Amino acid sequence: MTASDRRLALYPSASSTLRALLALFCLSVGGGCIDDLPVDESVGATTLAVSRSGACATDTTITNYGVENVAGAAVNTWAGADANLRLTRALVECTILSEPNTQVTSATLTLNAVASGAAGRWLYPYRVTENWNEGSIANSQLGGSMLRAHGTACDILGTQLDPGSGASWNYRVCDSTLWGTVGGAFDASVSGSFFLGASLGGAVTFSATKLATDVENIQRGTALNYGWIIRATAGEGTASTIVKFDSAEGAGTPPSLSWEFECDAGYRWDTQIQQALDGAQ
Repeated sequence: MTASDRRLALYPSASSTLRALLALFCLSVGGGCIDDLPVDESVGATTLAVSRSGACATDTTITNYGVENVAGAAVNTWAGADANLRLTRALVECTILSEPNTQVTSATLTLNAVASGAAGRWLYPYRVTENWNEGSIANSQLGGSMLRAHGTACDILGTQLDPGSGASWNYRVCDSTLWGTVGGAFDASVSGSFFLGASLGGAVTFSATKLATDVENIQRGTALNYGWIIRATAGEGTASTIVKFDSAEGAGTPPSLSWEFECDAGYRWDTQIQQALDGAQ
């Protein structure tokens, strides 16, 4: 019997919700991938792939036009350039639980495009390397005719906001902490690509090997989770490539992340934990 089996076995009559909480505790203290055991002791463990999904509840848009505008509570995010080459970049962060001793075999990040500019464009996610704040301001001026330019740090429509209101082009926490690089600090290596045709919408999915590596590093604890930044077209030098996405705050289809992983050699997935988790659903 594994350590997690023993912990769960202490509460045989517990409700499914309580057992799920116990299972989450087991995950938090040791993960679901357990040391490989002799056959007579490894009942309840498997080497099969395990599926995961994470809510992407934190998102916003930053722009180089009105560099201190914030939009963390907006019902949409944007990426790309408008007709005047004013840039927007979408930021999205998803929940990824710690799971040491694992190898992620595939991962898919999905955003739902609801409108796009007159030019087709490639969309690219990059792993963000600095912490940022979503904020609670909805900037109704983003998208379409774009933003008004403001001169006051971290303001919206001419009204200055309190510090900590959200990320902007210059600030990752407006207006107290600057990005290491204006426009967001992110890994130089692209984590995927997707081509969206002119004036089209629908699911935009990224599922490259690099994205799986990003998720694996976060899940294993070798990288911090600051999400991804979405850019449109190489170099962002093409006009009318802007894309409007549903955000986590709207009534549409929010961003989502799903992935599969396997335990490292010498480890097996403890299905007792999974059964307890499934029992609360």
